[in-house]
Amino acid sequence: MFEKAQIRRTREKMEVTMRLANGDTVDGHVFVASDERVSDLLNDERAFLPVETLTETIMVAKSQIAEVRMVETVEINEAADPYEILRIERQASDEELRSAWMGRVKRCHPDRLASLDMDEEIVQAARRACQRINAAYDQAIRERKAARAA
Repeated sequence: MFEKAQIRRTREKMEVTMRLANGDTVDGHVFVASDERVSDLLNDERAFLPVETLTETIMVAKSQIAEVRMVETVEINEAADPYEILRIERQASDEELRSAWMGRVKRCHPDRLASLDMDEEIVQAARRACQRINAAYDQAIRERKAARAA
């Protein structure tokens, strides 16, 4: 007669870089409950871990994860214009905004530079640039959603 109500816990999106057993790296986001750590997520009973990348959500076998590193999130300066960072006009459509963001990310993605055997300092600079671009895109999207809601 009385069924237990399922309690849905809020999850926090955390950016990580994973090194797999075969040497590949996966950059993306994992979702951790507010009272959990990433290590708790890695040690629960599930065999696979969902990871949200730039373009898709993939399932990674926990048995294949060799290392997980948290990526420091970069907030762009409030004075910085996200449209300047994305090199697009403020009046651009949502599709043009997304296309500009994807183009900028593809050109400076750290995995692409690492595959070219670039120095580690260059790869780290690319990681920071990519974080700045992602933060600018997120800010532009938040601003557009707020403007539509108003």
